[in-house]
Amino acid sequence: MTGGVIVAGTITRDFVESRVGGLDGELGGSAVYSALAARLLGPVGVVAAVTADVESEVRQLLNFADLEAATMSPGTAPEWHAQRDEPGGEAVTVQKFESIPAGYVPAVERVREWPRVVFLGSVDPAVQLAVARAAPADTWIAADTMDVMVSERRHEVEQVLAACRIAFVTEIELELLTHTRGVAAGAERAMDGFGLSAIVVKRGRAGALLWTRGSGTRMPAAAVDVVDPTGAGDALAGGFLGRLAQVGRLDAATLRECLGYGLVMATFAIEGIGVRGLVAATEAEVRTRLEHLRIPIS
Repeated sequence: MTGGVIVAGTITRDFVESRVGGLDGELGGSAVYSALAARLLGPVGVVAAVTADVESEVRQLLNFADLEAATMSPGTAPEWHAQRDEPGGEAVTVQKFESIPAGYVPAVERVREWPRVVFLGSVDPAVQLAVARAAPADTWIAADTMDVMVSERRHEVEQVLAACRIAFVTEIELELLTHTRGVAAGAERAMDGFGLSAIVVKRGRAGALLWTRGSGTRMPAAAVDVVDPTGAGDALAGGFLGRLAQVGRLDAATLRECLGYGLVMATFAIEGIGVRGLVAATEAEVRTRLEHLRIPIS
């Protein structure tokens, strides 16, 4: 096992209508945001479809990453079209979103050496399953999902989560998964049902909740001006898992520390248009924000 993280997810063109901080075809997707967030914490590999129209841009933006297992595909990148009524509010998808090009199969055979930590970002669950099944048995796999996938492809989502140690969900997704109201009850049921070590419940402006066996930790979001919250959840996961790969432990104290790192990386995502805040982030700025939140630095 090597250090660092592999992220598997989407690479898209994002179109978000908003009164402040809209997106007009900027490069985005779960693989992009999570990779950018993890890059300051260790090596990053990317498993994703890269279409011909964005290949040059992707190689420039993700020049820090190992793209050996990225699949170069003809055609144009999937487009995500959404609308956001409030500057920091939830983006509502307004056009059917196909997260991968037709026929895409992740090139897991080109992963030269698997790291301990793998992130299955929000993408077609068939892609998530293919990556999870290719990873060695002792890999720490974490996954994100989407409410539409839980509703429409529940069996596959459940298979993905059964292969994971950590799940990143919203409160709505947790309720859909468990048919249980209340975060604590839902988290316990999900952990028992899928054999998870931890669940991270993303709560937007309210921060996040980490649930481990029998205990929950609420952590507030850092106070920054919200310009564009697109990708915040992926950035949280990238920061969380990048730190987990650094530390190499799954105990509750380490996971709380990882959540702090994730929330800090999310602040860079939300204070700039698209990926700009994450691209500009530096190790020194990360440490300053960690100290402000009183997150342990080791």
